[in-house]
Amino acid sequence: MPSNKNKGKSENKNEDLGLNIESENAEVNQAAEDNALAQANAKIEELQAQQKESEEKIAAAEEAQKLAEANEIAAKQESKEIEHGDHDFWWVTFAAKDNPNAADQVMLGINGNILVMKRNVPVIVPSNYLQVADHAVAKQYRQLPGEERRVVGEIKTFPYTKIKPATKKEYLAMKKKGTQASKESNAKTSN
Repeated sequence: MPSNKNKGKSENKNEDLGLNIESENAEVNQAAEDNALAQANAKIEELQAQQKESEEKIAAAEEAQKLAEANEIAAKQESKEIEHGDHDFWWVTFAAKDNPNAADQVMLGINGNILVMKRNVPVIVPSNYLQVADHAVAKQYRQLPGEERRVVGEIKTFPYTKIKPATKKEYLAMKKKGTQASKESNAKTSN
């Protein structure tokens, strides 16, 4: 039989081994927990990055939607302006003469300033001169035998078709070119 002294030593040795195993198990468990925690934190960071990216995409999509809506409103407004004539200058074409007594050219004046334009040719005209053309009308009469002559309607003297809006720069360039052509034509006829 072993002595009590040796018995105490082997028990201490077994206890030490047990403590070492428990300590190693605790360290392994702690390392596994730390690893699982690190993986969980990495996954959380990844999900947060994905969420942030999704939020940025949603914000960009909302911004693009707002921009598209603003562009649509602007296009509708521009379309309304074109329809209603809210521009200072227009490309127009004046209709051909409808009777042999009509002038070959269209002459419109405001306060002594007269514009002379060709018919059947696209020209740029200020809006206020187009208003003059709109108000230039000839009354149409009808007279039957035995009755007095009566007005049956009005016809525009200078009917025109709006083509598209124009800029002041385009108008001034066209006016300068037309003025030069008129001067040259007048110089030839006076010689």
